[in-house]
Amino acid sequence: MLMLAAMLRLEAGAPLEALPYAQRLVVADPGGAENHFWLGFVHHRRGDLVGAESAYRNAIQLRANYAEAWNDLGNVLADAGRPAEAIHAFRRAIGCNGGFAKAYNNLGAVLASQGYFAQAARAYRSEEHTSEL
Repeated sequence: MLMLAAMLRLEAGAPLEALPYAQRLVVADPGGAENHFWLGFVHHRRGDLVGAESAYRNAIQLRANYAEAWNDLGNVLADAGRPAEAIHAFRRAIGCNGGFAKAYNNLGAVLASQGYFAQAARAYRSEEHTSEL
C-alpha cells in the first residue's frame, strides 16, 4: 500500500509528497531490496542524486544481482557527471540480466557521449537482440 501511495504521488507530479511513503517502506522492511530501489527511484525523480545513489547502492548490497537497481544507479551516475562509474553500473546490470534492453541502451548513450562510438554501436546492436522487445 505504501508503494502504491508513493507511485500515485509520483504519477500526479508530486515527488515531494511521495518521499515519506517511500521512506516508510524502508523503515517497515529494511531488508527488502525492492524498498530501497523504490526509495532511490523517488529520490531520483525529486532530483536528489545523492539520496538516489545511496538508496540504489543499499538495494544492490541487499541483492547483488538486482539488474534494475544497477541500471538506475547507472542513470544517477550519468546524471551526476560520472560516466566511467555509470558505464560500470550499466555493464553490471547487463551481467545480471543479459536481455535487459534498457541497460544496453543506457550503456550505448553514455559510451557515445564519451566518444566511444564503436562500443556504443555494439551496445545498441545488442539491445536490438534482447528479449524485452
